Amino acid sequence: MNIDVGFEKTEKILHVADTHIRNFKRHKEYRQIFRKLYKEARLLPKNSLIYIAGDVIHTKTDISPELVQIVSEFLNRLANIRPTIVIAGNHDANLNNKSRLDSLSPIIENLANKNLHYLKDSGIYSIADVDFIVYSIFDEKENWPTAKDSKAKTRIGVFHGAVNNSKTDAGYTVRDENLPLKTFNGCHMVMLGDIHKYQHLNKAETIAYAGSLIQQNFGEAFENHGYVLWDIPTRKGEFFNIPNDYGYYTLRVKDGILPNIDDIPKYPRLRFITENTTQAQVKEMLIEIRKKCKVHDFIAIKGDKLSNLSNNSRGSIEITKDIRDSEYQNKLIIEHLERNFPVIEDSILKRIRNINRDLNKLLPDVEVGRNIYWKPKKFEFSNMFSYGENNVIDFNNMKGAVGIFAPNHAGKSAILDALSYCIFDKCSRTKMAAAVINNKKNNFKCKLNFEIDGVDYFIERRGKRKKDGGARVDVDFWMMGEDGNPISLNGDQRVYTNKNIRGYLGKYDDFALTALSVQNNNTGFIDKTQVEKKDSLAQFLDISVFEELYHHANEEIKDVQALLRDFKNIDFSQNLHESNIDLKDLKKKYFDVDKEKTKILNIEKTTNKKIIEYTSKIISLDPDVPEKPEPLQEELKTITKYIPVLKSKLKKYSEYTKENRIEFLDINKKLKKYNRKNIEQNYKFYEEKTKELTQVNHNIDMMKITVKNKLEIVNQLHNHEYDPDCEFCRNNSFVQSAEKAREDLPKLKLETEKLLEAKKHLELELNNLSSVVEQLKDINNLDKKLSLITQYQGEIKIKTVQRESDISSKEIRKHAVEKLIEKYHQNKRSILANEKVREKITIKEDELDITKQNLSEINSKLQTSYSDISVCQKTIENILESIERAHDLEERVKAYEYYLNAIQRDGVPYELISEILPYVEEEVNLILSQISDFSINFETDGRNINTFIVYSDKERWALEMTSGMEKFVSSLAIRVALITVSNLPRPNFLAIDEGFGNLDSGNLNSIFSLFDYLKLNFNFIIVISHIDIMKDATDNLLEISQAKGNSHVLY
Repeated sequence: MNIDVGFEKTEKILHVADTHIRNFKRHKEYRQIFRKLYKEARLLPKNSLIYIAGDVIHTKTDISPELVQIVSEFLNRLANIRPTIVIAGNHDANLNNKSRLDSLSPIIENLANKNLHYLKDSGIYSIADVDFIVYSIFDEKENWPTAKDSKAKTRIGVFHGAVNNSKTDAGYTVRDENLPLKTFNGCHMVMLGDIHKYQHLNKAETIAYAGSLIQQNFGEAFENHGYVLWDIPTRKGEFFNIPNDYGYYTLRVKDGILPNIDDIPKYPRLRFITENTTQAQVKEMLIEIRKKCKVHDFIAIKGDKLSNLSNNSRGSIEITKDIRDSEYQNKLIIEHLERNFPVIEDSILKRIRNINRDLNKLLPDVEVGRNIYWKPKKFEFSNMFSYGENNVIDFNNMKGAVGIFAPNHAGKSAILDALSYCIFDKCSRTKMAAAVINNKKNNFKCKLNFEIDGVDYFIERRGKRKKDGGARVDVDFWMMGEDGNPISLNGDQRVYTNKNIRGYLGKYDDFALTALSVQNNNTGFIDKTQVEKKDSLAQFLDISVFEELYHHANEEIKDVQALLRDFKNIDFSQNLHESNIDLKDLKKKYFDVDKEKTKILNIEKTTNKKIIEYTSKIISLDPDVPEKPEPLQEELKTITKYIPVLKSKLKKYSEYTKENRIEFLDINKKLKKYNRKNIEQNYKFYEEKTKELTQVNHNIDMMKITVKNKLEIVNQLHNHEYDPDCEFCRNNSFVQSAEKAREDLPKLKLETEKLLEAKKHLELELNNLSSVVEQLKDINNLDKKLSLITQYQGEIKIKTVQRESDISSKEIRKHAVEKLIEKYHQNKRSILANEKVREKITIKEDELDITKQNLSEINSKLQTSYSDISVCQKTIENILESIERAHDLEERVKAYEYYLNAIQRDGVPYELISEILPYVEEEVNLILSQISDFSINFETDGRNINTFIVYSDKERWALEMTSGMEKFVSSLAIRVALITVSNLPRPNFLAIDEGFGNLDSGNLNSIFSLFDYLKLNFNFIIVISHIDIMKDATDNLLEISQAKGNSHVLY
């Protein structure tokens, strides 16, 4: 297929790939990078192309209006700059259901840009002087073209997918699972997409991945994201990085030392991986980093704690790896399957790996930030639950254990519920806004000010009761900028604003897990079902990713199973039988037509013999004898006229030579008047002095700046109040600096005067040398004229030789033509006899043409018959392929079933939880050792997570069967221990709502020790209780007053 792009020779191709544009996220960042790409593209030569190697879109066929807008803008802008070629990637379509339209087709069709060419199907596309060999993801490998089918001077293979020996950013090398390089044999260059790491796959560096245009996540390297610019004549590609103000930037911190961050972007998404580093040190490093850039997101991973798990655990080291790395997931999945299903074919394992890689690409960006530590500062609320107007809690004043003590129904627990609702739009007692409003009021409002890494954030909710009994709630979320002005963090709707809040503070369930021990649910983890326990641990350990993968895999297998059912509904064996009968009939028809062709060939043979017989009667003549004299006579006439014209031109060339010689001598005479060597030496001296003057001027400018800075410091000293007789004041660094500046000013003045004197001297020297410039210019102009005359005279000499040669050849030809005319008249009789014989030959040749026409018709019938046979054979081949396809689908279903088995709750997630439990047990018992005489054992039996209480005499029983006191204390210890292995967002406090009634007087005394320990982990602890003795265990009291049926709090 030929595609016209307005030029015939291609000079450059800009190769970009894997943009992965999302539905809503990061559009500002993408547009910034796209603008830089447009700028680079405009610098390309006019006869250049832009090539996009697939995965323009990230979400396959699930696309938003915002995505359509930015994709359309991206493709249209590129096509308006240079002709743009696009192929599809696996993220641009749903390959499991090929009946669905891909996402790019309607967008590109709607753009209707004549410079935008979508090469969706496999084939060879001729564009200018280049053939593009397209290996489409929509076609089977057997239907791909080969480079040998192209005869173009330059053949370029284009493909989106993983090629053997390619490497991912995670260090994984693709081996024997995808395409071998020999697939592209015959291509001069191969431009690839899919692997997000820029790389060449051969020594000649003619096969390359451009890598992802924009870094997608922490799994990709921060550097080397841009495009490859291919030079088509030399067949070489050069990578060009496009700097990004955003980026996923990882810092590996050891022993609290901040590594070099010179290359950190302006708005990083930051990840700390710490070893032997405290949270305080991380915070200090973050403060330093914020001085250099604006941190967009922040994640800290405690790498060292997890690495200290017991060596008895199979995954004690590997558990610290990034659980969202698909290759690490593959390792865990394959190991699980090999342990539980000893006999699995390698082909099935290969499919399972590829399934996991593809499904990981479908996962959305992580909604909740990790390792965020937030501090509530002030909470204001009105008309929430039992509270009236203008309630205020200033958390800045809270330290240690803060007790909330009041009678029943006074609103103790409602404080925590009001805080929860303000943050998360839900609380322990309700999700309905109408239930939040005081039943004596028609509206409510609340406002929370909290801090993350020194930045103030605010959440404000306002609710109003509606006539139908429901309520409308509005929410605002903002932060304070560095200039003191608010920056809105709202979404388009309340639900999206809530989502943005969760990005900073996590989900309500995270809050309840980490900070909130609510009334009637103090036992938390202990009383959960096995499913709930696994869900909680998955949430803490960020292995809920397997739940997401399970959901996607379950949807994918439905599509594959649907296709398999469609195949099974077709009777392929009957279709194959009928097609074989048709093939037999078609072959018989072909035999009959071929027999008729043999008869016509015999007639053709007889006619050819007669033509040969007549041809033998032609009288042999000298081959130089012409059949007709007229053309020779006309040629003789033309030659006779042309010879005088050539002789006239020779005469003019002689005249031009004389004129050039006169001018040549005149210029040489002028040049001798100049002393060239002396002028060139003076000019060189002139240039040196010019450079010296430039440097002196620069030194003067720098001196002015230095003097200005010194004067400013001295002036500030005049305004600075201090006692000159005070030794401490004199030793002040500013005073010492100012005194030093005052001492330096006289020296600087002398240096400035020297520089000005040097400048004056140089300007005088340059003025004396100014005539040299004009003299050198005159010499150069004369040299140029002399060169032009020499060149012109050389051309005249060449033309003179050519004209003399032309005259000689024309005179020789004139003599030869005269001889041929003479020969014609000598052989005229024989020539006429031959003409009669040729007439008979012509008649036979006409008969032969009719025979050949009949033969052509027969060949056409044969071709039609052959085509029918080929179609029938192709039908049979398609049936056989469909049978093979059905077998392939059966294997895919089997691979999905194994995959789902591995990632379900009791598979890999359970194994990961089992590996982390020894550490949790160690932390729990460390806490319990402060306040009790028992410990906790966590055990796994292959499916369940069982907890036991153990006393010193080795007695033990299920923790679920223990007393209220044991459950309450154990639950608190488990909660704190789980926080230490989690990167969930967490506040700086812990709230305990009731539960102390489970303790007798002896155990209540141990609460003092518990609180002392908890204070080491939390800035403050909120304690809600109706037990009087608990007042003694608290450091401060938060009092609730009641008036006119409403509660009120002011702290």
